[in-house]
Amino acid sequence: MVLHQIFASPFSSPAVSLCIEGLAADDAILLLQEAVYALQHPIMQQLQLLPQPVYILRADALARGLHSVSHDDLYISDAQWLALTLTFENIVSW
Repeated sequence: MVLHQIFASPFSSPAVSLCIEGLAADDAILLLQEAVYALQHPIMQQLQLLPQPVYILRADALARGLHSVSHDDLYISDAQWLALTLTFENIVSW
């Protein structure tokens, strides 16, 4: 049970794609910092089709002007991020 925290933009790094390839059934993905640019990248379609949960840190998306109502169910707060880190057995940063 791994929480994959992705920090790198899919426009400049293969981190999101590599993470998707190695996901286990009980893993989850959290997009933060520059990784929230996935909202504007074709990889977002692939992320939405995953059976694993995908989260986006709301503060990072808002800071970059990327808040999208169509993805509103994916956004989490800083407090929810903290709760996720306590829920998962391991955390991997990309």
